[in-house]
Amino acid sequence: MKYFKKIYLEITNICNLNCTFCSKSKRPPLFMDMELFRTILTKLEGHTKHLYFHVLGEPLLHPKLGEFIQESHEKGYQVNITTNGTLLQESIYEKLLTEGLRQINISLHSWKDNNQFNRPQEFDKYLEQIIKFIEQAKLVKPGLFINLRLWNLKASKDLEENNGYVLKKLSQALALDFTISPEQLLAGNSITLRKNLFLSSDVEFIWPSLDAQYIGNTGYCYGLKNQLAILVDGSVIPCCLDGEGTIILGNIKDSSLQEIIDSPRAQAIYQGFANRKVIEPLCQRCNFRTRF
Repeated sequence: MKYFKKIYLEITNICNLNCTFCSKSKRPPLFMDMELFRTILTKLEGHTKHLYFHVLGEPLLHPKLGEFIQESHEKGYQVNITTNGTLLQESIYEKLLTEGLRQINISLHSWKDNNQFNRPQEFDKYLEQIIKFIEQAKLVKPGLFINLRLWNLKASKDLEENNGYVLKKLSQALALDFTISPEQLLAGNSITLRKNLFLSSDVEFIWPSLDAQYIGNTGYCYGLKNQLAILVDGSVIPCCLDGEGTIILGNIKDSSLQEIIDSPRAQAIYQGFANRKVIEPLCQRCNFRTRF
């Protein structure tokens, strides 16, 4: 049985923001229902221990989020969530600060992209809400990993103009006894702010698209080796960056995961990467894989 380091599970493709760095999906907006979610939990047994509630969409919008985390925990999975942080209000603490949640990634870079955060005072309110959650997690669930993300670095190595302000406010809010400078934000870097609290930085990536420029047919990717993803309708795709569901390998509602990854198309992708050959047209246009 094939085991994956992590499997991405898109519990919704609906978001409350409209960030330019996110793929704009043409798929129907959906919330995953409980029946499909339970089917997935059963069919993923033995294939992974780590579920990431994210491909597109804001997972904190899902009305069944607390139940999804709890049922995942009861089945032996550890849940990881990526959020823009705008919905981290007290009313959701009970859903998140439970045994089932292992890690939460908060995309701080989302604030600049949205009009409600274009004024410093609005960002201050946004950050205050996040800090309040961090402090509550420290008391209630100290083992929770919290990863603050600034994935907005420029490929040209120029500094993102707003990061200095973000770092200053973050240092003040957390009462850090050291200073973080924008120059410390390097691609793939992670700074420990306190126990289980991190600030990671990276270059903004471009979601792959069939309309994007062709890059090449040689290279490597972790898709179908360490990870795969399941979209909100149950479609199985080879990696978390196929936000439009261009490479649908099958549907978890109709087949076992093993049957899907043993299919000719999935095996062609897997064997291709194993031999540094890029088979799929979408993958041939993905610049993220050039990082490997």
